[in-house]
Amino acid sequence: YKEGTRVKKVDKKDVRKVFEKNITTDVLPEIRMPEEPNGKPERDKNGKELFKYYKDGELQGIGFVATRLGYGFNKAADISLFICVSPDMETVKGIEVLDHAETPGLGGRMTEEEFKRQFIGKKLKPKISLVRGRETVGPDEVHAITGASYTSKGIEDIINEAMKTFWQEMEANKG
Repeated sequence: YKEGTRVKKVDKKDVRKVFEKNITTDVLPEIRMPEEPNGKPERDKNGKELFKYYKDGELQGIGFVATRLGYGFNKAADISLFICVSPDMETVKGIEVLDHAETPGLGGRMTEEEFKRQFIGKKLKPKISLVRGRETVGPDEVHAITGASYTSKGIEDIINEAMKTFWQEMEANKG
């Protein structure tokens, strides 16, 4: 995919890319695309596709797409993130930007590896915080994008809202 283009569907290549960047293994994990035996995608009770990653039969992570309109500087456009969490469902394995229409060189820097890499290993509870003008100190903090306050706040809100919903859905799916 190219920056700023619409991505309607996440494919196995996108998913593998997130995991290649975020899991250090000799053998790439087996990626189970969200499909049940009947050929329909695996979904939670609210219809969200869940991507589960296994290595040697062990669950390594769960990924899903979160798309929100109007969260960045460009209020008329979507920001779409692929968020991957560890099996504890409280630690970031990685994020990938699937779609955005933010300003190149400013908010568009959200696609840079240096920015995305910061999220790996960060704690999602109580929430992720993007900090400005100081070193990160907490296990749940990452640096905001310089000159892109709206975009940074938008990414923070998308991740936190998506995780709140994800946790509620996982709790509901238990029963």
